[in-house]
Amino acid sequence: MRRRKTLVRSAVAIAVVVAVVAGFVVFEWARAAIAGRLVQEAEQMLQGGRAGGDVRALQQLLAANKLGAAPASTVANSLRDQLIILDASPPAVR
Repeated sequence: MRRRKTLVRSAVAIAVVVAVVAGFVVFEWARAAIAGRLVQEAEQMLQGGRAGGDVRALQQLLAANKLGAAPASTVANSLRDQLIILDASPPAVR
């Protein structure tokens, strides 16, 4: 009888650990999906393909970055590089 209780307790403990880990994985997956969507929409706004403007795009990038999305910093760095290139370009010849 005592051995049976120990087995049941062990099984319940394992099930709880598995459920907690699965819940954490699902939470992180959902968080990453939201961050990815925010970055994608921000890129579209910055390229003019979606309504919202630059300010809204920046807000979305900051929100995605807060969620831990690496792509947000990638987009920001890419845009910074584009601005540097545009600033360094010689003026157009007329």
